[in-house]
Amino acid sequence: AGNGAVSCGADSLNDFGQICQKLREEIEYKKPAYRTHARSLVTELFMMLYRAGLTINDDDPGESRRLASIIDYLDSNYAEEFSVTELAGRLGYSSSHFSRIFSRTVGVPVSEYVNRLRIRTACRLLKNENRSVTEIAFEVGYNNVSFFNRYFRRVMHMTPREYRRYLLQ
Repeated sequence: AGNGAVSCGADSLNDFGQICQKLREEIEYKKPAYRTHARSLVTELFMMLYRAGLTINDDDPGESRRLASIIDYLDSNYAEEFSVTELAGRLGYSSSHFSRIFSRTVGVPVSEYVNRLRIRTACRLLKNENRSVTEIAFEVGYNNVSFFNRYFRRVMHMTPREYRRYLLQ
């Protein structure tokens, strides 16, 4: 794997293929809100590719592993409050150095990564009709429901309630 090639197991390739198939179907059949769902699938594909190549094809594999540990931490603790200073401290970096490395490697700042992760999680939770949008906003880490609604709309191009209605069609 040290030659820069991304190696994926059979399960990873199968998952990748399934997501590509879903993406093709969304584009082909153009169901309501297909663009939003297609964007979500593309994001998932990029994340799979990123994770597959994170610790290879890098000048400093140790730094990539350390950054991967922070991404794993964020993926597991996205609803918690955190600071860039705290995350940087886990790696022994200054806040500015950490922010630069994170943005360069992941493609977005830490706050954007976490907010998108929270929105993806909220999308999954919105499938449950028994929970209010407010409950979901708090569960995924937003303390301000109107910010959650604005950010959700910015990312998904519809409100959480519109997204839920789309899911129920």
